[in-house]
Amino acid sequence: PAQTHTLLVTKLMVVLYETSLSLGFKWINLKVGNLAFSSIGQDHNMYSAVLSTT
Repeated sequence: PAQTHTLLVTKLMVVLYETSLSLGFKWINLKVGNLAFSSIGQDHNMYSAVLSTT
């Protein structure tokens, strides 16, 4: 019984660890995506400004 308990706890720890990892990666991807999106938006605005001045 003690061995199965340890296995269950280990499995739970692994699941929690993997969940936190995937959530962390999602958060990082979201941050990176927002940064890339905002920089693309700025480039687009600059591009439009250049087009309008010429």
